[in-house]
Amino acid sequence: MEIVRLADAYGFNSVWAADDIGGRDPFIRLASWATVTSRIRLGVAVTNPNTRHPVSIAAIIATLDEASCGRAVLGLGTGDSWKEFFQERRQKPLAMMSETIQMLREVWALPETSYRGVRVSLRDSLWVWPDDREAQFRPDIPIYIGATGPKMTALAGSRADGLVIEMSKLISEIENQARIFWEAARQAGRETTGLEVASLIKVSVVEREEQMAEIQRIVAFEAARLPESIAEQHGFEMGAFEKIKTIYSEYIARGGPLEHGSEPAGRVAALYVTQTMLDALAVTGDLRRCLSLMQRYAPAGVTLPLLIPLGCDPIKVVELGRAYLGF
Repeated sequence: MEIVRLADAYGFNSVWAADDIGGRDPFIRLASWATVTSRIRLGVAVTNPNTRHPVSIAAIIATLDEASCGRAVLGLGTGDSWKEFFQERRQKPLAMMSETIQMLREVWALPETSYRGVRVSLRDSLWVWPDDREAQFRPDIPIYIGATGPKMTALAGSRADGLVIEMSKLISEIENQARIFWEAARQAGRETTGLEVASLIKVSVVEREEQMAEIQRIVAFEAARLPESIAEQHGFEMGAFEKIKTIYSEYIARGGPLEHGSEPAGRVAALYVTQTMLDALAVTGDLRRCLSLMQRYAPAGVTLPLLIPLGCDPIKVVELGRAYLGF
């Protein structure tokens, strides 16, 4: 809450909470952050309409928006993480996303609407108001789509208020995805001035290399998943890259679980992570170096960098954002 309060005071555009299976509930966090801030937008990046019913999402976001005086932002994503828990659901992600956006817009604006044959209305619960005031919901609460593929990215450009690009994307991938988003928006005849491309960026603001252990493990995990052609294209030291791939291949062959760098293989492979790999997949170093690396994202089409503190004091990441904003 203190970090978010500082971000609000320093002019940050927004603060976001993740909605991961097994993690902390994002909406409780966002509500607590609303109590210590006055202007910063409060977003979830991203919640899944497969694991939270769209009607429930509509109520949660409308309530957060009301409680924060119009500062809520909804990020939606239909990632694969839910499938192992909900095998019976076979909804096509593009159709699911399109229907969810339509239902959300209607339920916030109309007295009642239908969603896949189910008639719903947030105003069915008016009895909870002791003075009979009608609930008022902002019909244009911003909706961002978290996307990886070109079709979902294009849907974001044609239907949503913004795109959220997942963590660990190479700059070339971010540039390509942003281009698809902006082109889809123009083809849909939309005014692009108010649209945004947000990119999740791993940041570790540290003074010395020995302080980078956590970010090196994460980058090792991500490097192991890259094809050799991509590694060569981005100038990776191939001997070190192949060593990382071998460590992970042997670990997986033994049946080891993957934990995004926290697994034993990540700790060993981290020893082979080079500065080139770090620069390709994260923003690391002292404040001045991190600020220089941040300048890559705007030319790639990113209008809203989302900074994720990893392995460092989060206050230093707030200071980086403050410097990036020119304060």
